[in-house]
Amino acid sequence: MAAKASDQQQEASGKRPAGEVAIGRHIRLRTTQPMPQFDRKTAKAYAAFDKRSPNTPMYALVCDESAPPRLNILATLSRIENMPFVVPVDWGVVDWPDTGERRFAVAFEAPVGERIVPDPERSFRPWRDEKIVEHVIAPAVRVLTELDSRGVTHRGICLENIYTGSSGVVFGESVGVPAGLIQPTVYETIQAGQAAPEGRGEGTPADDLYALGVVIVMLLRGGNRMAGWSDEDAVAEKIANGSYFALLGRTSVSLKLMEPLRGLLCDIEAERWELNDLEMWLNGRQLSPMQATLPTKARRPFTFDGVEYISPQALAHAMANRWPAALQVMRHGDMDLWAQRNLPNEIQANRIRGLLVGGQTGQSGGEDRGLARLLIALDPAAPIRMRNLAARPRALAKVLALNYDKSNGVRDLVIHAILAKLPQRWIEFQLEGTPDPQEIQTFERMGFFLGRNQPGYGVERFIYEFNDDWPCLSPLVRGQFVHTIESLLPALERLAESGDTPSEPVDRHIIAFCAARMYPQPERLLQGLADARDSITRQRAILHLLAQLQRRHGPAKLPALTRWVGEFANPVVDSLRNQKLKDRARKALERAVELGSLVELVAGVDDPEARRRDVSGFEIAQKEYERITREIDWLENGGLTAAPRIAQASASASAAVSGLCSGLILMFLTLFYVL
Repeated sequence: MAAKASDQQQEASGKRPAGEVAIGRHIRLRTTQPMPQFDRKTAKAYAAFDKRSPNTPMYALVCDESAPPRLNILATLSRIENMPFVVPVDWGVVDWPDTGERRFAVAFEAPVGERIVPDPERSFRPWRDEKIVEHVIAPAVRVLTELDSRGVTHRGICLENIYTGSSGVVFGESVGVPAGLIQPTVYETIQAGQAAPEGRGEGTPADDLYALGVVIVMLLRGGNRMAGWSDEDAVAEKIANGSYFALLGRTSVSLKLMEPLRGLLCDIEAERWELNDLEMWLNGRQLSPMQATLPTKARRPFTFDGVEYISPQALAHAMANRWPAALQVMRHGDMDLWAQRNLPNEIQANRIRGLLVGGQTGQSGGEDRGLARLLIALDPAAPIRMRNLAARPRALAKVLALNYDKSNGVRDLVIHAILAKLPQRWIEFQLEGTPDPQEIQTFERMGFFLGRNQPGYGVERFIYEFNDDWPCLSPLVRGQFVHTIESLLPALERLAESGDTPSEPVDRHIIAFCAARMYPQPERLLQGLADARDSITRQRAILHLLAQLQRRHGPAKLPALTRWVGEFANPVVDSLRNQKLKDRARKALERAVELGSLVELVAGVDDPEARRRDVSGFEIAQKEYERITREIDWLENGGLTAAPRIAQASASASAAVSGLCSGLILMFLTLFYVL
């Protein structure tokens, strides 16, 4: 009690106890009390409490900047109430003690129970049908219906993320890591399971329903049949036998649960049960029985790497995981004849033959691109695959962001795939549905940004343009979790205060981050930033960019940053020719540094009217200089002493003297006559 009273006294005095950081106004995170039972792969959990109700159990996830949480759905999920689902209570960037870093933290009310299965990789006692229906399926329908009504997905439904509750299970949080990144492959559909974890994306409600079906199977079996299997083998088993039989094995299923399991684990997404189907079944309505789905089979198998494959999906899966051998088959195999003679889908067979016979597998970028196109033709529903890239098209932007700093080559493969228009080819090759023009336009825009390398474009702009919740990856603000345009200048201010500053206050990442987050977009400034021939024009563009940021988003005072930018602005001041204007700009710069105002700095250093007068005055001075120089050259070259000049001057002088003398004589004669 004494310790709690001491904490309250420190809070009242504006000081927090050591080891505590604030999340919002009311939540406090205890940095010295980790809670590893709630850890996620890329986020550490710590104890937390709400000052308004300190006895409510809470925890907070401190997220990794390189794999940020699902920021764009935090507010949506926080409005969910009275659901068996762990939702975010508050969130924000916190100052982490003793590191100088700022990290993003999300606070949750902690589930009161334990995980329903302590170790999903081990066998456990199977659950009864009634318990599964009442304690798992019923609450799952409530949660998934609520998520669907808000236009978001969970993407983390698995035994490891489900807890016991007072009346049924409680589903764990779904925002601490990028969607699908840590979801075990066994819970993913065949198509999502073929993608790398970072390439699975936000998905659809169909992905969550499939994951729920896998959870039901494991509870029925008392364990995971595929425990210890590689991801490649698990997916291959599902392709060969269908998810329903692959997951259940020889486990018998009651008629009561067979119907929803066949519906939830259907491998054709268009035929998979939707939430309405599951809800109707839960309410006692019998639906049409669904048979287990198997992939389309060829009339004869194709032998690849010593193994026979009877379906194009299985063949594509094997080729994608054995790339060098697949290249050999593409070069020298007879797949075109096999496809024409043995595939029942004529459209698919013609596409495969067209790629192979028409030479499209080896043109415009090499064999890797050609093989990627061939795999799309073999299995249009599968992700885009090229060497160690495997991603659903809508997840490509996230894949590039997650792999930007890694040396695994995936970043370059994503760029290669987009510039090769593989996403558009994937859309074109879908055997069902009609292409979405808006989606095609999005991929065209991706290619546009990647195809331009000037500042404000390129791979940096791609990251922020198509990942609207991604923090800035600039080394200048790394460790500060700058995920909004409003937080950029304060982060640069902290860097300036440290004294460890480079010569320029921006880099390609900051410029691209501003271009993607500022509205209206600073297109004119981007043109100036791209001018590599004129360093002063580029420096002026940087100054105006920073001033616009402060004018639009604050803060009002940035003393350390303004001092840093003031040093950077010296060449701009020195570029003025008129000494009075230069002195005036220098004084304005000093005054702006005292005020901590980038806006005032730019107004004084780069005043358009003053720069116009400087330019026009310099042009006049140049012309006057040229005139004087010509006169000096003329004089030095004997312009006054040349013979023609002397003769002309003498004649002029003689005429003037004669005229004067004549006038005087005439005047005297006139006077004499008059007098």
